[in-house]
Amino acid sequence: MNTPPVERPNVRDPRERLGQTDWSPERFAPVVTTLTGLDWTDRRTAHARAEPIWHGLWSVRDGVVEDIHRRSGQLAEIAADFGSDPGALGLTDTGSHLKLPLYRRFEPRPDAPFAIWLHRYYDPESASGRATTVHSHRYSFTSLVLRGGFTNRLFRFEGRDGGDGRLDGAVGFERDQAVQAGDVYTMHPEAIHTVADLQPDTVTLILQSEPQFHWSTAFDLETGEVRHIPDLVAAAERFRASL
Repeated sequence: MNTPPVERPNVRDPRERLGQTDWSPERFAPVVTTLTGLDWTDRRTAHARAEPIWHGLWSVRDGVVEDIHRRSGQLAEIAADFGSDPGALGLTDTGSHLKLPLYRRFEPRPDAPFAIWLHRYYDPESASGRATTVHSHRYSFTSLVLRGGFTNRLFRFEGRDGGDGRLDGAVGFERDQAVQAGDVYTMHPEAIHTVADLQPDTVTLILQSEPQFHWSTAFDLETGEVRHIPDLVAAAERFRASL
């Protein structure tokens, strides 16, 4: 008996199928509409515009969680249909937390240059990746803590700015910022931090700007080592230069 072939979606790229998926409920519409055109280079205005929107999502957090479960199911279904790694759809494991894309443009859009992610942190005893190192970012972001909490440990930089996100020098402790469920905070690429005192089952909702640099920097407090971490654009340029 011949088994009929499995019918596949009429698209060649799982990301295209993801873009066609109408998942975004009405509660996310104000986020996209209100924050369209947000100027992340204006530090104070960026936070002032994003904070009330994120607090608004906190007020309907049960519905937000339902939407996130729906999105997770769609990602799993699409990955199964295409026989692809969920990473091809933007699901990222950083070692310290999982990043689930909730709203993301795969092509540049000048009028909506941001993404929305869910960060689900591993339990403290097993979290040992990106967030738990001392590091900078390539982008700005505003975070809403949906569940759990942690200490956002901030550092000051003492050294030379090599440009495009590459920092050379040392860091020193500046201050601790305790964040709990319901709190909203904003960080920019020049900020250096790590996540400490992580509570179990911590989940955050992230509004992330488009990349402002092609590099970020990580600092090892014990050895003094400084690592410059490229994005795909910088990695490709470095590879081409090595040929």
